Amino acid sequence: MTIIPVVEERVVVTRELYLREEIHVRRVHRTETDEIPVTLRRQTVRIERSSIEDRDDESPIKHKDDQDEL
Repeated sequence: MTIIPVVEERVVVTRELYLREEIHVRRVHRTETDEIPVTLRRQTVRIERSSIEDRDDESPIKHKDDQDEL
């Protein structure tokens, strides 16, 4: 007696991940200061007045010309 194998052909598909390339990412924190002229729609000013007796002798008197502009 002779045995003849009967076979069936099957396609087996699998997905595998392969490393193709690497990307190296690094974060850099950067701060820039820039002056941009703008038109103000509203401006609020708060003025506190004190008498000369309440003021410290160490605090200098600021004149209008010495103050910073807003």
